Amino acid sequence: MLALFVASMAYFIYSIRYEIQKRKKKLLEESATDLMPYVRYAQTSLTLLYISAAFMPIVILFNTLLLYVGPLMLHIIVFFVHSFVSLGYYISPDDNIINEQDELVEQIDNADIKDEELKVQAPQELLSQERLKQIETALRKWCEDGMYKDCNVTIYSLAANLGCKKYELTEYFNLSEHTNFRTWLSDIRFNEAIRIIKNNPEYNNDTISIECGFSSHTQIYRIFKQKTGLSPSQWRDHIRQQQL
Repeated sequence: MLALFVASMAYFIYSIRYEIQKRKKKLLEESATDLMPYVRYAQTSLTLLYISAAFMPIVILFNTLLLYVGPLMLHIIVFFVHSFVSLGYYISPDDNIINEQDELVEQIDNADIKDEELKVQAPQELLSQERLKQIETALRKWCEDGMYKDCNVTIYSLAANLGCKKYELTEYFNLSEHTNFRTWLSDIRFNEAIRIIKNNPEYNNDTISIECGFSSHTQIYRIFKQKTGLSPSQWRDHIRQQQL
């Protein structure tokens, strides 16, 4: 029984970890918000589950310890569920995905494409050069209108705003921009942050984050570190020294 309990706990933790990684990957593909708080919560709760699961085989042999550790583990599970829900908060409802997939299948069926391999490749084939140009023009207008300032924008909301499908945007970024949605939007916001710092060096990081659409000043800090090796404040000081 004890071996069965250990095996079930190991499978339980493995399946949870797999699901967290899958959701994280999905969020990275579809949203541009700061994921670090959700990732930290998930990692912390998963670590606590590891620790409690490791001690449970010993605890269940002692009633006294079980009285203390049992309620503690329940609190840990509640904390985990809370962080797990937070991690998936920005994932689009399944109904949207199902409807989109149904429309794609209908388009493929109408084109009399029967081969399964062709069905997988169909989204790329459905995007003509004219369609790519239309999406490019719509995206340019979207940026000119400052819509990137919405820190909650996702690839689904962007597609709805442009009047296209999510898979069309995904293929556009892959084929025309050679990047993904998250990186593309991050570059747009980063370039806008560069412009604002040059024109308004008195702005602090919080103001710049709001003006550029970053969900937090920590997100803009990480992006500046990644792209320039400097923090926003250090980069601002560097620009000032060059101007002197």
